[in-house]
Amino acid sequence: MKKITILVLIIGVAIGLTLCHKPDTLTKEEGQTEISKDINELDVSDNFRWKTIKDVNISLQSSTDAVALIKSVKGDVYLKAFIKAGQKLDTKITIPTYVTEIMLSCKGQEKTMAVETGIIEYNFN
Repeated sequence: MKKITILVLIIGVAIGLTLCHKPDTLTKEEGQTEISKDINELDVSDNFRWKTIKDVNISLQSSTDAVALIKSVKGDVYLKAFIKAGQKLDTKITIPTYVTEIMLSCKGQEKTMAVETGIIEYNFN
C-alpha cells in the first residue's frame, strides 16, 4: 500500500509539472507592438534622469553645544549629529531624488529647507 501511494504521488507530480509550463512562443495580436528586452533599443529622451538618489551637502553651525537632526518632512531621520559650540558640522547626505525639502532640527528649532541646489547652510542661534 505504501509503494502504491508513493507511485501515485510521483505520477501526480510529474503530470502537474508537465501541464504547468510556459509556452515557447507568444502570439502577437493585431495592433500590439513588440516589447524589446534590450536596453539599447529603448527610445528615451536625452534629458531623462536615470538617477534615483541625489547628494546634498549640508553645513550647520550652533552657538552652543547641541544635537542636530536632519530629517525628511515626514520625520524620517537622515542624520543625527553633535555640534560643538562655534564649530561647523559639514556633512553630505544621500536622499531620494523625489525629496524636495528636508527639515533641520536643533535646540527646539525646526527649519524646512529646499534641496534644489544640493547645498544647505544654516546657523542655529
